[in-house]
Amino acid sequence: MERSSTPSAASPSPVTTNPGGRRLHLGRNGFLYAGTIDDTTTQRNSVVLCVALTGHPFTVHTRKESLAVTDAVLMAPGWLRIDTGGAPVALLDVCPTDYHFRALARAVVGTRVWPRAHFAERFDDLASFRSGRMPRREADALHVRVLELAVQQVPPVPPLDPRIREVMRRMREEPGLPVAELAAAVGLSADWLRRLFATEAGLPLGRYEMTLRLQTAAAHLHLGVSLTQVAANAGFADLAHFSKFWKLHYGFAPSRAFAGSEVVIDEAPWPCMETTHPGTEARASPGKTPA
Repeated sequence: MERSSTPSAASPSPVTTNPGGRRLHLGRNGFLYAGTIDDTTTQRNSVVLCVALTGHPFTVHTRKESLAVTDAVLMAPGWLRIDTGGAPVALLDVCPTDYHFRALARAVVGTRVWPRAHFAERFDDLASFRSGRMPRREADALHVRVLELAVQQVPPVPPLDPRIREVMRRMREEPGLPVAELAAAVGLSADWLRRLFATEAGLPLGRYEMTLRLQTAAAHLHLGVSLTQVAANAGFADLAHFSKFWKLHYGFAPSRAFAGSEVVIDEAPWPCMETTHPGTEARASPGKTPA
């Protein structure tokens, strides 16, 4: 994917030129994308919001249904294929580590169509983002604003069970801990932890762990690290294992992400490498990184 130049620590975040009209902004717990999508198939761990930027129809396929959409559609985690037919869309990917994932996941079974007009106040910003005129730091705030608009459409959820919050913390800070050890740390059996985790977190424990591994892998996008080393650093057994799950999740081989030239990917810092980021534990303020 096409890389933008790396900013110096003292300079403001520069504008990313984007003649191809496709841009991906990596966030703490997901990403914001604007552009076309060419019939990409994935097995998502995330909740996905897709908004028609021009009102032209796009097609969404899940295991249960196929929809021609001219508005916005929220899609549950799982098998997903999107074809925008050459028309631009905005895509918001909300990972299970995001504070708002549980509310969005509980609000949708399969797909849920929303009025495009609900997101209209951000269309000009999304056009600026897509074109490359928007600096990366402003893209951080736009990412949050689009997510906030989505959350307005769903009911709130009760606080996360503190035992599951503790398990999530341990999984982030000590990757690879056995399920039995995680369960013992919070006074549960392994089977009961799996059941409670799926109920509370909105997806199985194993898929949450895979999300963390893929986030760790994506943190190496701009570091010039070999794919073999990326796989090892993210806890995959080998490159083939990593490539399989990356392609299953994103719909394309990791070589396209790390060495391709189809999409501009902002070189913003990737905070998921931090050991103390809140994930689902606390709500992040717009434009700020929680301590």
